[in-house]
Amino acid sequence: MVGRVSYRVQQLDVRVETKSLDNVFLTATVSIQFQILREKAYDAYYAMRLSDPKRQITGNVFDVLRFEVPKLDIDSVFEFKEDLTVSVKNALSETMTQYGFQMLHCLIDIDPEQSAKNAKNEKNAAARLKFAAEQNELLQAS
Repeated sequence: MVGRVSYRVQQLDVRVETKSLDNVFLTATVSIQFQILREKAYDAYYAMRLSDPKRQITGNVFDVLRFEVPKLDIDSVFEFKEDLTVSVKNALSETMTQYGFQMLHCLIDIDPEQSAKNAKNEKNAAARLKFAAEQNELLQAS
């Protein structure tokens, strides 16, 4: 026996700061759960000795999100969050399987900058006030 590897599920949280198409800065926190494939334990052991797999995973997450998010406006980032999750997981699976790692789950939490949250809240409040005023006018007209 040369060394030991753990088959336990591991989790890595990666924070990525990027900008959407409409110039809103956001922080995406990506949580990846992965484990070593038993049939590729040898590959995983030597991959860990020769390089840092967590750093490789982090780099892949950065590559995917910094490529995909700038193509979407902030509303679309939220709308297509599941598609982003699938893109990240597929890219990681493609890269890391050859080193003996299996990607189990991937979750993405999107947090836009505070000014964008405030602007969205103000826009929604204005829309609700406009709707209420229109309803009030309809009631008064009848």
